[in-house]
Amino acid sequence: MNGRVLIVGYSSEIAGGVTTVISLLRQQIPYLDLHVAVRYYHPRWKVLAFTAYSLAVYAVRLLVNAPRVVQVIVGSRGDAIRMLPFILLGKARGCKVCLHFHKNASAILDDFRPAVRRMILSVWGRADGYCFLSKRLRDEFAGKLDSRKPHVVIPNPISDGWLQQIVLPRTQRTRGAIFLGRWSPEKGVGELVSAIGSFGPDSPLQCDVYSDYRPSEAMQNLVFHDWLCEDKVRQVLRETTLLLLPSHAEAFPMVLLEAAACGTPFVAARIAGVQDIAEESRAGLLHEVGDVDGMHNAIGRLLADDALWSQCAHDGRHWVESLEASRVVPEWRRFYADLGVKLA
Repeated sequence: MNGRVLIVGYSSEIAGGVTTVISLLRQQIPYLDLHVAVRYYHPRWKVLAFTAYSLAVYAVRLLVNAPRVVQVIVGSRGDAIRMLPFILLGKARGCKVCLHFHKNASAILDDFRPAVRRMILSVWGRADGYCFLSKRLRDEFAGKLDSRKPHVVIPNPISDGWLQQIVLPRTQRTRGAIFLGRWSPEKGVGELVSAIGSFGPDSPLQCDVYSDYRPSEAMQNLVFHDWLCEDKVRQVLRETTLLLLPSHAEAFPMVLLEAAACGTPFVAARIAGVQDIAEESRAGLLHEVGDVDGMHNAIGRLLADDALWSQCAHDGRHWVESLEASRVVPEWRRFYADLGVKLA
């Protein structure tokens, strides 16, 4: 058994906060390896075929050269099921197993039947430790996981590149609002359409949507664009007045950290670690999940109050500097050391 950590998670080909974080950790910590358990979201046959292939390769890796620690990413309802055999095989091989949660508890567990939920929690109970991105996420899982084992809170880090740019004042910003993410009900897109549309056809507010969706008909005050690479995301966030995140399911979203680094205030749904970000950073305003009027009012308040906007921009930028990778990575090193990994 070697002294490495094997992260069981998503392919780097899949865009999103989880892959961004794991890639950053692997750049900073030399003894981290990645085993891809998720490469496709659809079609179903392709997902099942790849899961079977990945599990077989994983079993061989454990047999030939098992790592000291297996770190399993749980970032969706699907992960709650598909990661179970990875956990069981890791424990059977004698590895230390930790679970790293990247979604709020209700989004992962609530839709399962009670018997299935109990089965999932029983397997999770065999892990040797649990990692959460914020205190509220840890609290959401309290009572569901073995309290005798470590429950560590380590926030997502942000790379130096995001912190090496000048924050533009509001007067130099050329965009109104933006939404970055998958176009799905889980992301609150219905509320986004309603809230932005409620400003009326004569409003100067325009929301640019960067997503995997193009509507067949125009939507009021919304302009749709293709996905962006990281450099383009950075440029767009610097030019934008507000970031909108009405999501129903989140953990500690990277896009809010990236917006803070750009001095871009946010309006977001009050859920999981988003609340921790809002309280610690004071970089934006929250509304209740699904509350169109609350979202409309928060947008209007930030757009109408220059002093509030400037304070959010300043506070967010100052706060996110505490999450620079060089400050967060040592917390991961200490956690891995506690699980028996020799520091390199």
